[in-house]
Amino acid sequence: MAAQKTTMMERLSQLQCHFTWTLSDNVRRLRDTRHFLEQSIESDSLSWKGQLYNVLAYIHYKIDNSTESTENALACLRKAEVILKEQATDGRGPELMVNQADQAWVHYHLGEMADAQRCLEEAASLQQEFPAPPGFEMHPEVHGEKGWTLIKFGADFRKEAVSEFEKAVKGDSNRKSWHKGLILAKVKMNRETGTETWNKQNRPDPLFLQQVEKAKEVDPDDIRISMIYLIAMVDAGKKPVDEAVREAHTLALRVQRPLGDLSNILYFLRLHDLESALHVAQKFEKKYPSDREAKKQLAICYKRTIFKSGQSNQDRVLMENAIRVYEDVIRLFPFYVRGRIDLAAIYAMSGNTGKADQMYLDLLKEEEGMEPAQLQLLYSKYAGHLHSIQRSSDESIDYHKKAVEIPRQSPDIMRSIQILKKLANNYRHPRCDELQEFLLGLNHI
Repeated sequence: MAAQKTTMMERLSQLQCHFTWTLSDNVRRLRDTRHFLEQSIESDSLSWKGQLYNVLAYIHYKIDNSTESTENALACLRKAEVILKEQATDGRGPELMVNQADQAWVHYHLGEMADAQRCLEEAASLQQEFPAPPGFEMHPEVHGEKGWTLIKFGADFRKEAVSEFEKAVKGDSNRKSWHKGLILAKVKMNRETGTETWNKQNRPDPLFLQQVEKAKEVDPDDIRISMIYLIAMVDAGKKPVDEAVREAHTLALRVQRPLGDLSNILYFLRLHDLESALHVAQKFEKKYPSDREAKKQLAICYKRTIFKSGQSNQDRVLMENAIRVYEDVIRLFPFYVRGRIDLAAIYAMSGNTGKADQMYLDLLKEEEGMEPAQLQLLYSKYAGHLHSIQRSSDESIDYHKKAVEIPRQSPDIMRSIQILKKLANNYRHPRCDELQEFLLGLNHI
């Protein structure tokens, strides 16, 4: 029996599925992703619902690999199988490869060796029936599903998601969802690293522009791709801003739940017409008062409106509304670190520095369970809070150093590096020698 399990484990380890891909094991990330998937999966309009159930199954198992959680994972995989068979030609296609491999793993963990063996054989049969094209490690369908999985696991997985979508598109250039995944992964990666493919100073990267144009050509009706295309055209100088703002408002009229299509529309409007962005966000929050994405987008618009002024004596009603919405968002997004930091900053600006201080202290108590991106954001923002609100220069420097020590590219590390370099170059500063030595010792900047 032990030899049989060893042989089966060897075969399982060779499969391409969620249980063999290197994904996040951060419990905060897994729980937040599970919460998001459980909400969004209810939409009948999702063409990739089967694949989402595959991801949800893996998360159920990974969060708590108890028998109950593993059985919940199996239930998700069976739902996925039904959906994927309905979508496949004659109920059989390459989109079932990952599902069958995942099922083999779950049956194995439940000790159901006969069922695990059956799924293993089915996965092998599908691989023979739908082989990878010449020059490809996996079938494009598997590359595409891996890309969509990776994009849901946060900032540290975006680059790999881009690579997987590029392979999927190369293998089959007519699949709408893979073009869309590639564009979304690139946009998220570039915004999170501070190297955007568009901004007010630079023209869009030619390759990115070409990929956006292709995605738009393949799926001209997709709202999210249409908005990203619109932004790219503005920054390439091919469309006037005023015209693009009008078109963005027209796209907003088409947005329905789930509200993922809203984020890029409001991102653009916040840059070019903040007042109208706030108005659009308020309309969606009123229409969908329990929707967490509607509240999140409204909260961001309130934050930008408040921070744009930079004055603490703003309209108290605006401040109170922003605090109310952010508190709702944090209740719905319990692991939304950036939202909690934004709320702390709004409390500080409103004069409630005690509340802001406590929010940061609460976040610091949770740092052990945070991802590198969240930690870097927290340390950099808290450093700013210490300097501007608490007037604690030394402690502020210490937290900027902690942010910079995390080896990942982001606007947060760039902000902290800039501050530390300025202090290091000030020879009258009591810590200039220490900071010069510290910066010289970092290999990742």
